[in-house]
This record gives sequence, C-alpha cells and structure tokens, in this order.
Amino acid sequence: DAPPRPSLVDASQRKHVLPGGGRSGELTAAGWAQARALGEALRERYGAVSPDEVSARTTHVSRCVLTLRGVLLGLGLETSRLPVDTRHATEETMTPATRRCPSLAAHWQSCRAALRTPETGHASAPDPGGHFASLIAKVP
Repeated sequence: DAPPRPSLVDASQRKHVLPGGGRSGELTAAGWAQARALGEALRERYGAVSPDEVSARTTHVSRCVLTLRGVLLGLGLETSRLPVDTRHATEETMTPATRRCPSLAAHWQSCRAALRTPETGHASAPDPGGHFASLIAKVP
C-alpha cells in the first residue's frame, strides 16, 4: 500500500504562521495533553485494553492523527503496532463532503450565511473569543 497523499487541509493551514511561530491547524501542546489525559481517563474507567480489542479511525489531517496517537498512548497502547484506518479527503466519510454533495454544500452555505451579519460579515450569534467564527471562516 502506498502512503496516503498529503492532506490539502494541512498544506493550506501550514502556510499561515501564527504569532509565536506555530502554524494554523497544528495540534498544540495543550491539545496533545488533553488527548493523553482522555486516553488515561478511558483506561482508568474501563481498564487496560489490548491492541486486538481496539479499532482506530481518523481523518488523515495531521492534528487528528496526532490526537488519536495521544489517546492511544494514554490508553497504554504501543501505537506503532496498531493499524489505524485513515482515508484521503476524496474518500473521507468523517467530515462533511461539501464538494461531492451539492445539497450539503448548499445547506452548509446557508448555515454560514445565517451566522454572518451584513455589516461585518462576522458571526451574529454570541461567540465568546470568536472561536466559532474562526472555524466557520475556514470551511469552504
């Protein structure tokens, strides 16, 4: 099997350098710690698991792959020995397929439009810190 093609999401986000030198779309240290903590909490709640009891699936966007790895490590699993199902965006089923489904694209566009004010083009709903608006702005 050939390795999956690079994610277009990763490629476009890596172009955007944030203050402090990080890049848009990267998994932060806090995100990594949260993923590990989630895995540890799952292990505490459900006990130890073996690799043959786990099925892992993620998009092939690097921050998602790293998040899954953090959860699996928190579970106490050796991630290099566990097969992980990833798919290229053209075959992805875990994210909205707005390019393949015109109806979904139209619905998504109407949702985005409903959240924007005519004066500013920004989200009209309460959005402390602007997090939702920044996510909406990144979606085609």
